[in-house]
Amino acid sequence: MAGLALLPLIIGGVSACSGDTEEEPSAGASSATEEPGAPTSGCRAEVRVTGAVQARWEGKATVRLADPQSTDSAPSAVYTTSRDGNQLSVYSEGDGFETAATLAAGKRNFAADPSDTSGIEAETDGTEAQVDTTILDVDGEESRLRAEFDCSGGSAR
Repeated sequence: MAGLALLPLIIGGVSACSGDTEEEPSAGASSATEEPGAPTSGCRAEVRVTGAVQARWEGKATVRLADPQSTDSAPSAVYTTSRDGNQLSVYSEGDGFETAATLAAGKRNFAADPSDTSGIEAETDGTEAQVDTTILDVDGEESRLRAEFDCSGGSAR
């Protein structure tokens, strides 16, 4: 439960790491020409949440790869999808950063227990992520999060 104290720090980074996943990618966008840290197109996600919060969607997603020149502690890849006031972000491991998953559902914020990330697999190269884990809000209410991201069609550099 002490790990949830990091929730505002992780959630705070979500808006800086993602764009509106409902918009079409700009014409001609290509991961090979994007600057490091720019979101890539070509991702799809499927999300199911049950328990304290209920949500289900599939559709567009983005992945943002870390700048390999950066010396900051950061995940290597951040996978993001959103729909109807819900935003899911899945963080791969990175230099000084552990795998994580967060869900903003309306005014509620949920996060996977940082002491048990066994249900979160996020590729550091931005190709795919799978999540099957329990997420908790700050009051300890539980939801089950199952999600899959497929970014193999446009994310690898």
